[in-house]
Amino acid sequence: METELMEQPARAAPVHTEGRLIVGTLNDGLIGTHHCAMEESGAKAIALTGMVGEPDDALSRGNAHRIAACWNACQGLTMDHFDGGWTAKGLSRHAKALENQIATARTLLSDALETFDDNLDQDHEVADRIRAFLKGGAA
Repeated sequence: METELMEQPARAAPVHTEGRLIVGTLNDGLIGTHHCAMEESGAKAIALTGMVGEPDDALSRGNAHRIAACWNACQGLTMDHFDGGWTAKGLSRHAKALENQIATARTLLSDALETFDDNLDQDHEVADRIRAFLKGGAA
């Protein structure tokens, strides 16, 4: 018995939301307000992670941050990268580009904090998050 191999149709490029994600909140109008990973513009939620003010509130917000961080780290990659077409050399180049972006962000944040530090309350939430980031902690 012979098996005939049929030509497979070309796989269409997957459609997905372009750009970076941020963490925000979204009120669905029915149940309440959710933490979510959303488009930078705030126009569309990509993933809801839980309810604001519920017992798992910190976990929900943390999950939204993790989803956004993973999404943003994959910025510029094609589906071919995920489907096995990524070499160690390509991975290394991508990681180096991410390291360069983080270094640039640290420099810009350090300069901004130095410039505006006199005008910030020592307990200012954003300033505290910037200080933590500059020390190597989570933002």
